[in-house]
Amino acid sequence: HNVKCGVGVGHMAGVHVGDSISRREFLMLGDPIDQVALAEAAASHGEVFASPKAISYLAKMGTVLGDWESDAKYGRPTRIAVRGEKRFNPREEY
Repeated sequence: HNVKCGVGVGHMAGVHVGDSISRREFLMLGDPIDQVALAEAAASHGEVFASPKAISYLAKMGTVLGDWESDAKYGRPTRIAVRGEKRFNPREEY
């Protein structure tokens, strides 16, 4: 019930670390991981925040409500959803 989320965008790499006997982990690496961490840190429970790079993609695909341009200018994540309210509306073709 107390979930918060961050959204990032870009290229990532996945790497298997370890062996099949003792321990195996899968790591995701890349700039989107840093974006997600920044956006998630800005969110409170029940909110979804997107990184400035993710917002630039979302703005091309629909309408982002709020002062996202100011947030992007200063490198701040933007809230795109909160319980019961969405702040991004995709165009029909998406």
